[in-house]
Amino acid sequence: MESTDINVPRDLIKLLSLENEKDVEKRSRLLLAAKLYTDRMVTLKKATELAGTPHDEFAASSKKEDTGSTSAPRPQKKLKKNIEIID
Repeated sequence: MESTDINVPRDLIKLLSLENEKDVEKRSRLLLAAKLYTDRMVTLKKATELAGTPHDEFAASSKKEDTGSTSAPRPQKKLKKNIEIID
């Protein structure tokens, strides 16, 4: 998976009580992946892949971080297959 570097203000790192670069990377990946999942932009499988964590760890961390429900519906594009229009 390709990656990119980002600049994170030290004040933000201190507020989040993060100790080192690995902690910043792990927390950032989790928060971004959880946001994409709760916004129905990615599946749970893809979110865990992006976060770099197993499913159970992603679910537990998402609840702990209050990043949204880990039982959010599947992405909308998959839901459309299950909808029947009634006139």
